[in-house]
Amino acid sequence: IDKGDLLWVAKTLPLSEHTNALSSATAAECASEQGQYWEMHDLLFQTQDEWAESSDDSVFITLADQLELEISAFTTCLNSRKALERVIQDMYDAQGFISRTPTFVIIVNG
Repeated sequence: IDKGDLLWVAKTLPLSEHTNALSSATAAECASEQGQYWEMHDLLFQTQDEWAESSDDSVFITLADQLELEISAFTTCLNSRKALERVIQDMYDAQGFISRTPTFVIIVNG
C-alpha cells in the first residue's frame, strides 16, 4: 500500500436480516464524505445495541456529533439519496459474488 502497489477499497453490504443495516451503512457513507468512514464504522459497531432497533435516523446524527462531524452536511447527506445510492450500488456489485461479511477479494492486474 505504501508503495502504491495495492488499492484498499471498502464496500458496504448491509444484510437484510438486520433492521437498520441499510441506514447505518448510509450513515457510514455520509461520514466518509467528511473523511470519517472508518471512525463511523467503528462507532456503529461499538454502539449497535443503541441503534439496531431505532425507528429514526436521529441516533446516527448523535453518533456523527460524537465524531465532531459537520452536522448540517451529515444530515443533508442522510436526507439525500446520494449516499444511499452508493450503498445500493455496493449491494448490487456483491450479488452472486459475496454472501457473507467480511469478505476479502484480491484482484491482480485489474
